[in-house]
Amino acid sequence: MSNYELTFLTANEKDKEEMDKLLKSAKAKIINETKWGERALAYRIKKHSKAFYFTYNIVMPAENIADFKTKLGYNDKIIRYLLLKIEN
Repeated sequence: MSNYELTFLTANEKDKEEMDKLLKSAKAKIINETKWGERALAYRIKKHSKAFYFTYNIVMPAENIADFKTKLGYNDKIIRYLLLKIEN
């Protein structure tokens, strides 16, 4: 199990539930959740000018990362994401 920091943007606040489902399917555990709230984007992304920002600290098996990233890429409710591995 590896530690990761996941920051993602959604169009609606309730769309974070979609991320929770994806994390559960990838056998990830959420350690800490930070909600930044709604913010204006510097430029339009997928026809959105505002988005809700969230940051999760998660623990996930390394072998599930590739599949998890693929699912994120196909999910229309997640506008943008950044997944970083945290070194111990």
